[in-house]
Amino acid sequence: MARMRAAGAIFIGKTNTPEFGFGSQTYNPVWGTTGNAYDPALTAGGSSGGAAVAVALRMVPVADGSDFMGSLRNPAVFNNAFGLRLAIRPPNPDC
Repeated sequence: MARMRAAGAIFIGKTNTPEFGFGSQTYNPVWGTTGNAYDPALTAGGSSGGAAVAVALRMVPVADGSDFMGSLRNPAVFNNAFGLRLAIRPPNPDC
């Protein structure tokens, strides 16, 4: 977060996520359920469903989320958005 702020990022809010950030849906007892961007009766996916809906509805141009077992990529697909999980690899000593 500090590096993003230093690079000029502007944070506008926090989106909904399931309790403990783990689940295939976006429900928590405090904020309730986040519906799908195109049909609120359907799930937005989880755990980054709130972020995916915000991007799909063009509330924000980009959103940050975590990806554990598809937690970022699945909600993106459910909401007709694009999710990207970067691979963390050790540095190549030959470069």
